[in-house]
Amino acid sequence: STLVVPPGVLLMHPGNGDPAAPDSSVVFTAPTAGEYSVSGFFERLDTTNNGNGVDVGIYKNGSLIVSDYLTQNASSPFNFDPTVVLGAHDTLTFDVGNHGEYTYDSTGLSATISAIPEPATWGMMLLGALGLGAVLRASRRKPLGAVATA
Repeated sequence: STLVVPPGVLLMHPGNGDPAAPDSSVVFTAPTAGEYSVSGFFERLDTTNNGNGVDVGIYKNGSLIVSDYLTQNASSPFNFDPTVVLGAHDTLTFDVGNHGEYTYDSTGLSATISAIPEPATWGMMLLGALGLGAVLRASRRKPLGAVATA
């Protein structure tokens, strides 16, 4: 079989088929409180139609936000794009679990997490830009110093 890993994708492979085996997980810890945009996809990467597929999900502090089951012959990725509110040090866990048998379950994860500025932040940025514009405009209006003639 051939395994293709797209650029910019993390390859994840869950445990050895033992139901008690750990899943493969990637954990993001929020540096500050706020609203975050989370987008990306999980994709089954094995090109053979064997195995039992995989369970994928995103958890906020251990509580499930979104999930899907990628079947043994999944040909399209599971796309996600939730917006979540996180406190400082809250976690998002991107999880891939075997669905019984662990063979042929290589899974890719691509994710982008971006903080969404609060309205007050946008207002402050706008005021700063207006203030900078006013300063630049005022500096252009100042008359040049008189040149003394002899």
